[in-house]
Amino acid sequence: MAGGNFHDRADEAALLYVVRHEEWDALKVGVVGEASREARLRAHTRRGWTTETAIEFGTGHQALQAERAVLAFLRECGATDRLPQREMPQGGYTETVVHARLVDLGSDLLVAIAQAAARRRTSPHPAGAG
Repeated sequence: MAGGNFHDRADEAALLYVVRHEEWDALKVGVVGEASREARLRAHTRRGWTTETAIEFGTGHQALQAERAVLAFLRECGATDRLPQREMPQGGYTETVVHARLVDLGSDLLVAIAQAAARRRTSPHPAGAG
């Protein structure tokens, strides 16, 4: 988020997005807050990425949990390499996977994984805590 670290505002609503770069056979999973989502997605679009899916979450905690789950699933399916940092001047290279066609997952499955992960842990506090 502009003007600070997103993790400092993870109680606010957030968007989890998955963008695809056809030429590089890559996917990028990311989380962005409401204040900077349009600018972030435009930055990816200008560099050849297209939006596969975008999911609204009530909190950044949920979106970050979902992001980790989607990335872990993609890597377990064989997409273990990521793009080099130089290919992502807009940032976010650590949340990329290449050889995305090996995984061959549709947007609906990625959405289901993200939503299930967010339900597993919807806040940074244990159940019943304050």
